[in-house]
Amino acid sequence: IQLASGVQPDPLLMQGKSAGGPDAGCGYMPTAAAQVVEIASQIPYLRFTASSDRGEATLLIEGPTGKFCAFADSYTGENPEISGMWAAGTYSIFIGNRQPGEHTYNLSISAQPQ
Repeated sequence: IQLASGVQPDPLLMQGKSAGGPDAGCGYMPTAAAQVVEIASQIPYLRFTASSDRGEATLLIEGPTGKFCAFADSYTGENPEISGMWAAGTYSIFIGNRQPGEHTYNLSISAQPQ
């Protein structure tokens, strides 16, 4: 996915299966990224939200500014979420689960605050 200044359509929705690998400290995480996002220039705000058909989804984003992990909590409506300003660069998005095994996931990318 390539983003230049925002998201179209907003939210951008994707689905897939997370074939959970070993527990990576951010849940059972597959070895390959679910999505790779290329950001051409700094974007003031983006929100990545993951959900799962069963179990508890986890979200791991690796990029030029570091590695960030999110678990479901009551603040985000039981879905893991990472939001804020995003620098230009390549981001690998991993969707895992607190439970081992294969899980169907939904990933939402939005430029709109909740």
